[in-house]
Amino acid sequence: MVNDKATVIEQLFLPNIQLPGFTMTTFINDSVFETLQQAYHLEITGCEQILHAIKADGEVAFILGLEEDAPILEVFRRYKTNHDSYIYAKLLCNTSHFPLIG
Repeated sequence: MVNDKATVIEQLFLPNIQLPGFTMTTFINDSVFETLQQAYHLEITGCEQILHAIKADGEVAFILGLEEDAPILEVFRRYKTNHDSYIYAKLLCNTSHFPLIG
């Protein structure tokens, strides 16, 4: 959220590894990745990403405060971890006022 407006919808797909209590964990600094690193010693060691410009469907447009069919950025990420596994992510980004950095 930036200025109380949603700018990114993110879905994370975690590997089937031992993360005891993860679903009941309060995130450290509201961060999944910081929680994985500090509580489970799971670190990101690399990242690949693919970017597409797409049109926002009705639900995504509503969440991001846009008109339906407004252009958004779709990002697929594959994070390599120190546990010889991957975390996958899909992001839908409204970059009309704020750039995607990282």
